[in-house]
Amino acid sequence: MLNIFRNTFSLKELSLKVDDPEVFVTCQWQRNRNQASIYYLIYRWIISIYFLVTQLFSILEVSDTDPAWYQAKYPIYLTNWGYTLCTLQALLAAIMLSFSMLGYKEGEFHLPQVLKIYKIYWLIHVIATPLAFIITIIYWTMIYDAKTAGLEVLNIIVHGTNSIIMFFDFWMVSNPVRLAHILYPVIFSSCYVAFSVIYYLAGGTSREGTTYIYPILDWSKATKSLLVCFVVGLFAVFLHVVIFCMYVIKKKIFKKLIQDRNVELPISMTTRKNQSGYVNDAVIMGDEF
Repeated sequence: MLNIFRNTFSLKELSLKVDDPEVFVTCQWQRNRNQASIYYLIYRWIISIYFLVTQLFSILEVSDTDPAWYQAKYPIYLTNWGYTLCTLQALLAAIMLSFSMLGYKEGEFHLPQVLKIYKIYWLIHVIATPLAFIITIIYWTMIYDAKTAGLEVLNIIVHGTNSIIMFFDFWMVSNPVRLAHILYPVIFSSCYVAFSVIYYLAGGTSREGTTYIYPILDWSKATKSLLVCFVVGLFAVFLHVVIFCMYVIKKKIFKKLIQDRNVELPISMTTRKNQSGYVNDAVIMGDEF
């Protein structure tokens, strides 16, 4: 058990390095793994444009009654931090796949230099996925108030469709999932907590003029706020474990599809040892499933 723990949370597992970066530009379910999929490229750009356009609308949204500084406070909300990450990871995935399509020659991937940014994309995706679920669940269960916030389209988009799209996209991508990577969402969340404390101490206010950004994160009631942060942190860990379990299930389904349909592996992958299907060998925990 101790060895399993050490392997699962080793420096290797904590790293953002893989031997086969083409895994980040390949759909989990495409049959021919020897070439980039035009259908997957179209899908990636649809997701990217959706996130980009809806975020621009969210940033520019302002009514006639809102004060001049209303838009300037866009960056103080965790919702907008999370939605920005969703947009960035979608754009990076689409850009990497586009350049990979251009670099495809003679039946194999000739990986372009731009694919070196896969570590940045992977890191953002690792944080954005559980954060989207947290934002949706926390907002609709603990923050949303029908008396002060209506069911406007943009409100539903940034607090609802974000997690729906990230959930669907999780089943489309071939990204490996490592349990050790729970550290990154926790660090990101801790950064927001630290920001909210500094913002409160500096006398910052919300768009509504309150001294707190969110009612559940009111630092005039520090004990309650710290308890909320602790519970949400535990929930983030739980979500990451759930995501890992979904990844294991996805692997099982894909291995079954390989056996039943004889899916071709990429040329660059077939020469590697200890590979079973199109599954990244950098993931220690889960490879035995």
